[in-house]
Amino acid sequence: MPAPSIDAAKWLKRIQPCATPRVQLYCVAYAGGGASVYRPWKEGLPSDVQVNAVQLPGHEERLMEPPIESACEAGAALAEVIEQDRSGPFALFGYSMGALVAFETARALRRRGVPAPLRLFAAAMRAPQVPPINAGLHALPEDEFLAEVGRRYEAVPDEVVAEPELMALLLPTLRADMSVCDTYTFTQEARLDCPISVLAGDGDENVSPEQLEGWSELGEGAAEEHWFKGEHFFMREQLAGVHAVVASGLQGEAV
Repeated sequence: MPAPSIDAAKWLKRIQPCATPRVQLYCVAYAGGGASVYRPWKEGLPSDVQVNAVQLPGHEERLMEPPIESACEAGAALAEVIEQDRSGPFALFGYSMGALVAFETARALRRRGVPAPLRLFAAAMRAPQVPPINAGLHALPEDEFLAEVGRRYEAVPDEVVAEPELMALLLPTLRADMSVCDTYTFTQEARLDCPISVLAGDGDENVSPEQLEGWSELGEGAAEEHWFKGEHFFMREQLAGVHAVVASGLQGEAV
């Protein structure tokens, strides 16, 4: 077997370590977010579920690395990481941009001959075959870009915007992440050999029920839909409910 080309240790943060996990859960954050998004997941899931938060290049302590601007590229890289890291059954969770990356990761793992994940959890993201609403967002001038990102996603805290030096550091990564969503092109492939659970906020203007229907065409059987009170970042207020959906989706999966 050829030597790995990617250092898996740079990509993964063990949020909930487990000596003998029943399931390893790999979690990808939303645009602008890093592995620390999943720090609150230290508790809330069964103790035999190992939570691994993905740290993409350009985020948090990897800030000085060039960010990835393609969901397919990110998925291919993460698939190599998971192939190195996994020790048994695993599942994927992605939030917003992370859902596209997780979906493409599952496809890339299949190309590598890795068994399918037990389940794909896709939160706050339209089905991949649905075109983006605002495909030019990532290319807007800085002031317009930040205003629109703030309006649609509330993704940049006011205290960060108020610090020009910090904003200058974070802006390329945020643009790259938005480009992942804006420029994504769906390609037709066979359905994934795993069920898909879809999570959404009932007040999220970026995701409508109609835009979620396509997830049922991409996995094993019809996708399960779970609706929460809240807007795009409903997970911040509804974490216990999100954990309940994830725990239920992984319940009874044997090693």
